[in-house]
Amino acid sequence: MTVVLQRFRFPDDPAQAPLYVRPGGAGRCAAGRLTLPPGGAACLDSFRNACVVGRNGWPAAVGEITCTLVLGGAATVRLLARDDQGRERVLASRHVDDAGEAHTVSLTVAADAVADGRLFPAIEAGRTGTVIVSGDYRCPVAPAPVRLAVVICTFRREEALRANLRRLTAAWPAEAAEPMLFVADNGGSVSPDDLPPGCRLVPGPNLGGAGGFSRGMAAALDRGATHIVLLDDDVALDTESIVRCQAFFQCRPDGAAVAGVLLDPDRPTRVQEAGAWVSGTPSPLVVRLGGAGLDLDGPEALDRLWRLPGPDYGGFWLLAFPARPARETGLLLPFFLKADDVEFGLRLGRHGAPLTALSGVGLSHPPCTATFSLAKRSLLGTQHADGRSA
Repeated sequence: MTVVLQRFRFPDDPAQAPLYVRPGGAGRCAAGRLTLPPGGAACLDSFRNACVVGRNGWPAAVGEITCTLVLGGAATVRLLARDDQGRERVLASRHVDDAGEAHTVSLTVAADAVADGRLFPAIEAGRTGTVIVSGDYRCPVAPAPVRLAVVICTFRREEALRANLRRLTAAWPAEAAEPMLFVADNGGSVSPDDLPPGCRLVPGPNLGGAGGFSRGMAAALDRGATHIVLLDDDVALDTESIVRCQAFFQCRPDGAAVAGVLLDPDRPTRVQEAGAWVSGTPSPLVVRLGGAGLDLDGPEALDRLWRLPGPDYGGFWLLAFPARPARETGLLLPFFLKADDVEFGLRLGRHGAPLTALSGVGLSHPPCTATFSLAKRSLLGTQHADGRSA
C-alpha cells in the first residue's frame, strides 16, 4: 500500500506561479497544467511543489519516496535534492523520447537521502515541447486509519464560506477518504441550503472564535473524528493543503500538529506568519512571528522557511491536529477574540502533539496583525529563520 504525500499543482493566476514553479524557467501555468516550449526548462523547487523531508516535512521513516509525473511530449526529467546548506545534487533521471500521448515517468529515492532537505523534479522539454499534466510524491507506507474533520467557524461571510466549501468538495481527490465537514455558525445567517451534501451545520450564539470552533470540535468528536482541521471561513484555500494534512496523519497518526503558513493576499509569495512563539521572550505579551516578510520567490527563501524551529502555536486560519489532546484535555478556553490559538497550541505541545509547518501547507488570508490592540502591536516581534528576534 502507498500514501500519496502531496500532488503537483499548477495555478491559473500568474501571480501565484512562483509558489509552484521556481522563477526563471520557461514554463507557463494554465488550466492546471505546466507547458514548456521546445527546449524550455522548468524546476519545481517551490513552496507548493517541492517535497520537504525532515524538519517541517515528511519523516524519513516513510522509507522510499516516488516522484511521478504524467506528461506529454519528449523530455528529460531529473529528480534533485537540496540540503540545508543549499547544495543541490541529482538523485535520478530519465529521458523520454515519446512525443505522442501522455505517459508516466516515475523516479524513486530513499527518503533518508533527502533528510533535512527538499526533493523536486526539473524538466527539460524536447524538440516538440512538453506538457506536465499531473503528478505526485508517494511512499510505500500502510496508511493509518484517519477520520479527518474540517471545522469552519463563520460569522456572516456566507459567500466566502460557500466558495471554500465548493473548493473542498469539488477538488478533493477521488482516492482520498472524504473529510467530515462542520460549519459553526456564529452569526445565525447560514442556511442548511447553503451547504453541500454531508456538511453539518452547528448553530449557536456568537461566543467568538473559541466558542464557535469548540462547538464544531465537539460535534466532530461526537462523530468519531481522529483528527481535526480548524479553518477560517474567508481564506483563499487550495484544497491540497488539507489533503496533505490528512496524508501526514496517515503517516504520523499521533505525532504532531500542523500550523498552516499564512501568506499575503496582496503579495502572493510573501509570508505573513509561519507559526509563532511566546516562549523565550522578555515578556509574556511578546509574539514572535515565524518567517514574517519572507518572499518565497526563490530557493534561498525556501531554505530559510524550512529551517524554522517548531512553533509554539499556529493561527486558526489553518490548524490541524490529532483529536486525542482535545478529547483528553477539553476544548478551547473561552477567550472571545485573542489568545485562544496561543493557549491551545501550547496545550497541544504539552500533550504530545508539537506543531510543525508541513511541506507546502498554507493559504492566503487578510492580514491578521491589523486587528491587534495597540499595546500588543507595539510588542510584536519577528522570529527570523536563523533564530534571531526583532
